[in-house]
Amino acid sequence: MKVIAIHGNGQSKSLYKDIKDFELMELAGHGEAKRLDNYSLEAHVKYLNDLIKEPVIVLAQSFSAHVAIRLAKLNPNIKKLVCTSMLPVSSLEEFGKVVKPESGINILFTGETNKDKVRAFIKNQQNSDSLVDELVDAFFQLDPKHGASLYADMVAGIENEYQILEEIKIPVSFLFGADDKLMNLDYIKQSSVDFKIIEGAGHNIIVDRPEAVLEYIKA
Repeated sequence: MKVIAIHGNGQSKSLYKDIKDFELMELAGHGEAKRLDNYSLEAHVKYLNDLIKEPVIVLAQSFSAHVAIRLAKLNPNIKKLVCTSMLPVSSLEEFGKVVKPESGINILFTGETNKDKVRAFIKNQQNSDSLVDELVDAFFQLDPKHGASLYADMVAGIENEYQILEEIKIPVSFLFGADDKLMNLDYIKQSSVDFKIIEGAGHNIIVDRPEAVLEYIKA
């Protein structure tokens, strides 16, 4: 079955261009994808739902996990969901616990235009400098209104994703990198969801350990 990989917030599908095992799909407002009037979670879901028309496994990185959880409830073509580098959350407050407070993740919601600040944020969360330039370029391809629009939607209220998971009748699992500098692994290890820690991987697990991710998907 085809595996569709969806990148994280502020990234683009070009991040996975060298991985041949997955078909790449881009979030609205990112890279070359369509620009929308608003970027609520619902808008992201609707955009991707219109693109998935055959049975697939969805591999969702970081922020896109929140989109994919909702998408799996809506689209019967999604037969399995693997989320990397993100837990389900029940509220905006819990989202703040899943991510390390010192991570500087707010930069993804402010429409930051200072390239040095963006580079510092991205470099701080990477285990090597090999992807930094590419990730900085992807950040500045993002629709400038994306972050503020998404954040306004999240502040207005996040649907309890644990409840959504209870309604989804497909396998759903979560992968985290042992060396992730963005996620709060101490909090994550207390979670009740099915998760696995991947050694030798940081926040971008799909790039750091593609073979381990693929092996897990096929298991």
